[in-house]
Amino acid sequence: MLIQAADRTICGIVTASDLSQQFRELAEPFLLTGEIENFMRRLIHGKFSKDELIGAKDPGDTNREIEGLADLTFGEVARLVENEENWKRIRLSVDRRQFISHQSRVRATRNDIMHFDPEGVDSGALLELYKFVAFFRELRRLGALCK
Repeated sequence: MLIQAADRTICGIVTASDLSQQFRELAEPFLLTGEIENFMRRLIHGKFSKDELIGAKDPGDTNREIEGLADLTFGEVARLVENEENWKRIRLSVDRRQFISHQSRVRATRNDIMHFDPEGVDSGALLELYKFVAFFRELRRLGALCK
């Protein structure tokens, strides 16, 4: 695609490679956060009753019904995991504080992505997403997460 200046002269070109790179920069963080969210749900799947899941719901959100894990937001799942007693039930042999620290940074990045922050995702945040996905993939490989 050729780019035309206001005076109608050709001033640039956009290649398929340029479009592909732009698409990757926009889609990649979204896909990684989706993968993390799915891993988080697998981590707690079957470990909490319906009443406990309802208890994790944002108290200000009175119009939404919670029937199961799929009805919780990412923030609600994160809150469930952050609770020390709940953490014990998850039975994941990693440092809880470090896990929550990573989870919090991912949550902030996820919120930026879902609210279309015009600044986009910086390289440090993208690296954090990659590391957390790699962590969960390793847990899955080791059989610590249900499929």
